Amino acid sequence: MSSFWPVRWSTIPRACCSGWARSTCLRQRVVRPGAVSLLEKVACAREAAERETHARVAHLLYPERAQGLDGLLVVDPELKSSRLHWLVTAPVQASPTSVGGEVEKLRSLRGLGVDTLDMSSLPAERGRYLAQIGRRLTAQALVRREPNRRHPILLTLLAQFSVDASTPWCSSSTRLCPARSSAPGSSCARCLAAP
Repeated sequence: MSSFWPVRWSTIPRACCSGWARSTCLRQRVVRPGAVSLLEKVACAREAAERETHARVAHLLYPERAQGLDGLLVVDPELKSSRLHWLVTAPVQASPTSVGGEVEKLRSLRGLGVDTLDMSSLPAERGRYLAQIGRRLTAQALVRREPNRRHPILLTLLAQFSVDASTPWCSSSTRLCPARSSAPGSSCARCLAAP
């Protein structure tokens, strides 16, 4: 298979591009894959990536955690939305009530064991991509996905949210509770570890 075009497209006038491309392909006998075979190869690569991703996080998906992740997608009557939606919704203003809500979210994440997740087996770019998918999809769309696709998305989303949520809380806690943060030896990690 030879190179498709030896010169840059920008150097060729637009009017003769298609004719030149056709004649070049015929002259060099370039065989391009059809759209169907190209789509099949892309689908095969996606399936392989999903299998690899699930294999890399399978040790984190013990039955209780998987059940807890699926429980995030169920609508909670008290919240009138899914727990996942509640977790990823940011506070609208900085107030003691919103800080209390964020602390409640962190406790909920700790109950799922998200604070102890070791996502180092997954490449960082793949983790960001999965978390982005998780932010974009609704709980209903995630429920419709197979567990081997849904659980890695939820794990990476919650792991990223845990990091994102704890950082602003640390800065808010130092503003709202300066006596606690100025005590010798106090740290944000110890404050978050408190029940």
